[in-house]
Amino acid sequence: DLGLMLSDYLNNIAGRGDLKDEPKTLTAKDAVSLLQSRLNRVFGEAEETIRVFESDGIVADAA
Repeated sequence: DLGLMLSDYLNNIAGRGDLKDEPKTLTAKDAVSLLQSRLNRVFGEAEETIRVFESDGIVADAA
Protein backbone atom coordinates (compact mmCIF):
# COMPACT_ATOMS: atom_id res chain seq x y z
CA ASP A 1 0.00 0.00 0.00
CA LEU A 2 2.79 2.43 0.86
CA GLY A 3 4.54 1.63 -2.42
CA LEU A 4 1.39 2.31 -4.43
CA MET A 5 0.79 5.56 -2.56
CA LEU A 6 4.35 6.73 -3.22
CA SER A 7 4.12 5.67 -6.87
CA ASP A 8 0.89 7.64 -7.32
CA TYR A 9 2.44 10.70 -5.67
CA LEU A 10 5.53 10.57 -7.88
CA ASN A 11 3.49 10.04 -11.04
CA ASN A 12 1.61 13.28 -10.31
CA ILE A 13 4.54 15.34 -9.03
CA ALA A 14 4.75 17.55 -12.13
CA GLY A 15 1.23 18.85 -11.56
CA ARG A 16 1.87 20.04 -8.01
CA GLY A 17 2.91 23.52 -9.11
CA ASP A 18 5.58 24.10 -6.46
CA LEU A 19 8.39 22.52 -8.47
CA LYS A 20 8.88 25.21 -11.08
CA ASP A 21 12.28 25.59 -12.71
CA GLU A 22 14.36 28.39 -11.26
CA PRO A 23 16.12 30.80 -13.62
CA LYS A 24 19.57 29.63 -14.60
CA THR A 25 22.00 32.28 -13.39
CA LEU A 26 25.24 30.26 -13.29
CA THR A 27 27.33 29.05 -16.17
CA ALA A 28 28.62 25.49 -16.00
CA LYS A 29 32.11 26.85 -15.30
CA ASP A 30 30.80 28.97 -12.40
CA ALA A 31 28.88 26.00 -10.98
CA VAL A 32 32.00 23.82 -11.10
CA SER A 33 34.02 26.44 -9.25
CA LEU A 34 31.32 27.00 -6.63
CA LEU A 35 30.79 23.28 -5.99
CA GLN A 36 34.53 22.58 -5.84
CA SER A 37 35.08 25.34 -3.27
CA ARG A 38 32.22 24.05 -1.10
CA LEU A 39 33.48 20.47 -1.23
CA ASN A 40 37.05 21.61 -0.49
CA ARG A 41 35.86 23.28 2.72
CA VAL A 42 34.35 19.99 3.88
CA PHE A 43 36.79 17.38 2.57
CA GLY A 44 40.05 19.30 2.14
CA GLU A 45 41.81 20.68 -0.89
CA ALA A 46 44.01 17.74 -1.89
CA GLU A 47 43.43 17.11 -5.61
CA GLU A 48 42.87 13.40 -5.14
CA THR A 49 40.11 13.91 -2.53
CA ILE A 50 37.21 15.20 -4.66
CA ARG A 51 37.44 16.73 -8.12
CA VAL A 52 34.61 18.54 -9.84
CA PHE A 53 34.70 19.06 -13.58
CA GLU A 54 32.36 19.94 -16.40
CA SER A 55 31.33 17.23 -18.83
CA ASP A 56 28.84 17.10 -21.68
CA GLY A 57 27.87 13.55 -20.73
CA ILE A 58 26.58 11.92 -17.58
CA VAL A 59 29.50 10.55 -15.61
CA ALA A 60 29.64 9.33 -12.04
CA ASP A 61 32.71 7.90 -10.37
CA ALA A 62 32.77 7.25 -6.66
CA ALA A 63 36.19 5.60 -6.69
